[in-house]
Amino acid sequence: GGQVKFGYPLLVARNVDRPAAGFVSAVAIDGKWTGSKEDYAHINRLDSLGVLYLIKGHKIGEQRLAKLQQDLPDLKVQERGRSFLGVGTRLDTLGCRIGDVIPGSAAREGGILRDDIVVEIGGQAVSSPDDLIEIISNQEPGQKLKIVVLRTGDPFITTTLIEFRDDPDAFKPLLAIGLLNELRREIFVTLKPWNINN
Repeated sequence: GGQVKFGYPLLVARNVDRPAAGFVSAVAIDGKWTGSKEDYAHINRLDSLGVLYLIKGHKIGEQRLAKLQQDLPDLKVQERGRSFLGVGTRLDTLGCRIGDVIPGSAAREGGILRDDIVVEIGGQAVSSPDDLIEIISNQEPGQKLKIVVLRTGDPFITTTLIEFRDDPDAFKPLLAIGLLNELRREIFVTLKPWNINN
């Protein structure tokens, strides 16, 4: 019902009244976790815990979650879907730019590259990292998706597209369509289950 990620040892416990109870940097909880009082007590005493991932279908109540956040004020809570694409992203002037592509991930196996710009997933438009996360979080592991990216290896093309976007007077529709078609790639991926170590 859960996963644990171990990090590097911390030199100083955040709370001097309680000793550090290990070096757990993240915990993920899914729908199989029973969440007894003892389970919460175990999480609560992990002074090194930085992130609590709540996987779609988890059964943690809002009161218990609020209590954990009160007891561990530095704790970051992040909701995740059950599927994992395997990319780091950042906002770019053209949309959702890919940063790191994790080895062995669906993205790597499908052919997504660093600096690709994702513009569509499964027929849904993508204009930001939040769009990508939202779409992937609503998919199931094993699902096959078509991802449309702009592969912007040529800085001239990228600069020209940005100029077209920013200056309506400079816009040349046929040139823009030609550039976009030159950059457009369709990639097919099979999503993998979300894993805390990815």
